[in-house]
This record gives sequence, C-alpha cells and structure tokens, in this order.
Amino acid sequence: MDAKTMRKVADNIRILEAAMVEKAKSGHPGGSMSGTDYVNTLYSKYIVYDPDDAKWFARDRFFLDPGHMSPMLYGVLAMCGKFSIEDLKNLRQWGSVTPGHPEVDVCRGIENGSGPLGQGHAMAVGAAIAERFIAARFGEVVSHKTYAFISDGGVQEEISQGAGRLAGYLGLSNLIMFYDSNKVQLATMVDDVTSEDTAAKYRAWNWNVIEIDGNDSDEICKALDQALKEDERPTLIIGNTVMGKGCVDADGNSFEFKCSTHGNPLSKSGASYEMTVKNLGGNPEDPWAVFEETKALYAARKEELKAIVAERRAKFDAWAKENPEDAAELQSWIDGKLPEIDYKAIAHKPNIATRASSADVLTVLGEKVKNMIVSSADLSNSDKTEAFLKKAGSVIAPDNYGGKFLQSGVAELTMATVMNGIALHGGLLCACGTFFVFSDYMKPAIRMTALMQLPVKYVWTHDSFRVGEDGPTHQPVEQEAQIRLMEELKNHYRSIITLLGEDAEREGLLKTPERVAKAMLSLTKGYHIDPHEVLRSAKFKEEYSQMVIVKDIDFFSLCEHHMLPFYGKAHVAYIPNGYITGLSKIARVVDIFSHRLQVQERMTLQIKDCIQETLNPLGVMVVVEAKHMCMQMRGVEKQNSITTTSDFTGAFNQAKTREEFMNLIQHGRV
Repeated sequence: MDAKTMRKVADNIRILEAAMVEKAKSGHPGGSMSGTDYVNTLYSKYIVYDPDDAKWFARDRFFLDPGHMSPMLYGVLAMCGKFSIEDLKNLRQWGSVTPGHPEVDVCRGIENGSGPLGQGHAMAVGAAIAERFIAARFGEVVSHKTYAFISDGGVQEEISQGAGRLAGYLGLSNLIMFYDSNKVQLATMVDDVTSEDTAAKYRAWNWNVIEIDGNDSDEICKALDQALKEDERPTLIIGNTVMGKGCVDADGNSFEFKCSTHGNPLSKSGASYEMTVKNLGGNPEDPWAVFEETKALYAARKEELKAIVAERRAKFDAWAKENPEDAAELQSWIDGKLPEIDYKAIAHKPNIATRASSADVLTVLGEKVKNMIVSSADLSNSDKTEAFLKKAGSVIAPDNYGGKFLQSGVAELTMATVMNGIALHGGLLCACGTFFVFSDYMKPAIRMTALMQLPVKYVWTHDSFRVGEDGPTHQPVEQEAQIRLMEELKNHYRSIITLLGEDAEREGLLKTPERVAKAMLSLTKGYHIDPHEVLRSAKFKEEYSQMVIVKDIDFFSLCEHHMLPFYGKAHVAYIPNGYITGLSKIARVVDIFSHRLQVQERMTLQIKDCIQETLNPLGVMVVVEAKHMCMQMRGVEKQNSITTTSDFTGAFNQAKTREEFMNLIQHGRV
C-alpha cells in the first residue's frame, strides 16, 4: 500500500478518535492522533495474530503504556474486527467495553490493563522475558515479538529506568518499543520539564535506537524492518510526531502542538471539531464512516495473517509430531497445569521465621516446577528466595534465557511490574520477594496485579514491627494495616458467606470476600488519618471574624450498631479568632470522621470538637442530616425518615447566631 493511502487510512482512524472523545465529552484526542500512523502501520503490515483465535499462544503481543491514548488503540482494533463502531461510540461510558483506559481483554486484542504511566512498557519487558524463557526450553516453535508503545510521560516515569536497564542488560531483541515523542504534555511542553537526551540514555542501556519521523509510514516501515533484524538488543524507535495531528481551528489554521488537545474534546480545546474532520478528509455529518481504502487495507491484512498463521501452525504441528513429550509439556504450561506437590509433606523446623518456612516451600517448587520464574530485588539471600535459586540452578542472563531466577536489582516496582508482564504472557508461573516495608514501592504494580486478576505471588519478609535493629524506617507498621488486614478481612468474609449457607467458591462469589474487604477498608479509612493535622496543614492567620460556612457536605458512614450505611449532608460553621483554614479541610474533617464505625450523634460531636480544639475559633456549629439504612431496611422500615443532629460552642450559644446559621444553610439561600 502506498504512503498516500496509508496516510488516508490513518486520518480515517484519527477522525474516529476525535469523534469518540467528542461524543464522550471527555478524553484525550491529541496524543491518540499523534501516534496513529505507527499503530496503523504496525497492525496493517507487521504485528502477527490469528484473526480467528485471539488466544493463539504464538501471537505477537502489543502493550500500550499511555492508557489515555485508548481511542488510538480502540480505533485500530475496530479496523481489525475487535470492536464495532457502536463500541467506539460508547467510549468512557459506564459498563462499556471501551473504558477511558484499556482493561486487559485478550479476546479484543488488549494484552494489558494500562495502569499508571510506565507500567505498560515494563509489563512488555516481562512478556519478552517470558517468550525468551519458553524459546530457551522448546526452541522457536512459539516464538514471537513483543511490541510496546510509550509516550513522553512514560519515559519520564521512574519505572522507565528500571525497565530500560533490565531489558538492555538482558539483550531482549524480541522487544520493539515505539516512543511517541510529540513533545506535548497535559499541562506543559516536554521541554519545560526535561532536557535529557533520551536516545543517548537508551543507547547507554544497550538498546538499538532508531530515530524517525513518526508520522511517515515509509520511515516507520524501514524502522520496523531494521528492528526485526536486530538479534542482540531491544529496539527503541523514537518517532518524532505531531500532537493533535490534523487539528485546525474554525478558520482552517493549524491547531497542532497544543497542550489543550491532550485532555479535552477538540471542541473544548480551541480547535474546531468539524473543521478538523473536514481537514482529515471526513464528513462532520458522518464522522463514524469507515473509508473504502481502510476496509481494503485491513481486509487484505486479514488474508495475509491467515496465510502466515497457517504456515506457523503447520510448523508447530510438525514439531509436535516429532517431539510429542515436549509438546505435551508445553501444552501443560499453557494450560497452567502444575505437577502434583504434597504441601503437607514439606517439613519445617520448629519455631522458625516465616521466611525460612517460605524457603522450604520454594525449595520444593524449584525442584518440581519447571516453568516458574522467581525474582528478588537484590535481597534473595535475606528474603530467602535464594532457596528457589539453589534448586532451580541458574539466573536469567543475556546468555541464559532458560534461567529460572531473575535478579531484578534494587528496583521493587520494576520487578513487580515485570512479574505482571510474565503472568500476562502466559505459560509461566512467577513470584517475587523483598522486605515487607518495601511493598510501598510496589503498590501500583500490586494494584494492577489485583485488577488484572493475575496469579503473581508476593514474598514479603521481615514483616513485623519487631524488626528493631534496622530502625523505624524498616518497620512495616502501615503495611501491616494496608495489606495483611485486607487478607484477614477477606478470609473472614469468606467464612461469613459460608455460614450464611452459600458456596463461597461459586463463580459469582469467588471474588466477593476480597471486594467486601476492600470496601470495608475504604469505609473505615478515617481511623488512619489525623483530622487535627489536616486542619493544621492549611491553618494560617487572617483577621476575619465573621461566620464561615461550608454546607451540603455529602458523606457516607457505617452505623456501628448494625454495620449498615447511613448517609446525608453535613453543614459546618465557625467564627474565626485570628486563624482560618482551607475550606476543603472542613469537608475533609467530615470525611475522616464519617469513614469510621459511627453513630450520627458522636460524629456530630467529633467534628465540632476537632475544629474547636485545632482552630480555637469564637464558636463552632455542626448540623448533620442523614438517612439510616437500618431504619429503611429493617426494624420499623421507615424509608423516608431523616435524622438531624446538631452541636455548637461559643458564640453559637446565642440563639440569634444559631438562627442566622440555620437560615443560611437552607437550600437556595447563600
């Protein structure tokens, strides 16, 4: 296909991207429009997948890092038949298959939940490691490429150093990453926050770096052809692209390279949506139209893919016939089957540390599980994951992709995210270890593990406040509450479900204990926040002595009598005595006390006392109006009842002052 046609097809996808965001009234069109030429070229000419079997194990993987560029990915996948135009019209809508940031859905061609910037391409590193590990064991019968797409923000995120260093050290030549360098961010230009030489940085990490015009399909093809020939290093293609490519204003003047197009529909950015659609060759009256050239390009690629896949499957079948035992083992890896392990037979010495008992288990796993990778953040001899290494035999290295232990270096977040990538690839089991206190560094990856429901195992040691010799920075006090408590709550709720007569293991309830545990931790997060400190953080002198009111503060709380919600509005007033606080802090105080097991009367009193003690005003008054589910759902079942409580100090003891406050909080009167 000639460059002119490729450009027209890319512009067609750009129109769809702009239309998606315009209809949703929110989203990120500018970056999507800059990267479209690359993803269009990649999907119409290079990336290999089975159009009839989305889960084909030997498919190439594509990992999107900047999830806000979801319109770009949804647009090109729609051309591949993975999404309908109706799906595109529902971008960012509740319950749609096209959320604002992609969620992993292999059947629709989405290999990863994007998560915060930087995680997507770090997951790609993990997938590339997994592919090389499998190839080291079985040969190239299911080998493939891993493609990643990164943005200016992803390059800036600290995790990019860990991912770049590790991929370069290992020489992952199966990894090809495109950097959409459009030089524009959400709030600033890239030049306002960095002056680094990104190409030099990646070359120093042992990457093959190619710099091109990222909006030129011919240059993109040449770069990809070169990357596919590289056999010693991962490849970074730096594509210099145009933010909001094709955008114009109402007069038809260029509106490219603008921050405003990053996070706004074009009509709200200063560009003209209608004129931009026209400029890109579309009809503003029908922006959802798919050009004939687009249909032809992707139809032709579908036929090419069928032939490519058929040839590769034939080679695999021939190999499987010649190597039936290996083929059976590979299939067991893909199916996630484990060898039989009698865990009850694993012997532990009495009164040993949990890391030592963990080592006993890892020793057995190292002996029996051939498709497992364990990693440690330079703590293997302390967190005792070295027990796995001693049995597994060797570490993963540039000359040994078949090693079963990954030395991640001092990079907890990178390690955890790479583990997510290994799990996403499939065929392998994985675990990683560090000190419990360092789980703080890993939280974004742990969250993505949970959201993507990946079977990554975390080994956290030195998991008590009794780790005294190392000092308070190494005592995992907060971590205990944040992680261990959730696990304990989950187990309790599983028991409750069973006691109620339900099957806690049935599909609909399998994740319910975890979900309820997370909900309870959220509803009671106020126990771990100091409301006095919140007020003090924005306390400053101001000679204002008239009434300050923050009204209609929505709140949700949990009644301690029946563990059922009560909810409503709080109204707070105080009269300053030389000091005021940020208005949002008043609402935060309400939020903190409501996020505890409560009774309405006590909550009212606590809010009042906190403000009085911290600011020492001339007076405080609090009124709380709430509906109680315990009265609506049980007992008297009075669905429309509202409970009002109040408390006051100082100047509000005067009836006139209280009356003024009550008048002012009436709806419609300010």
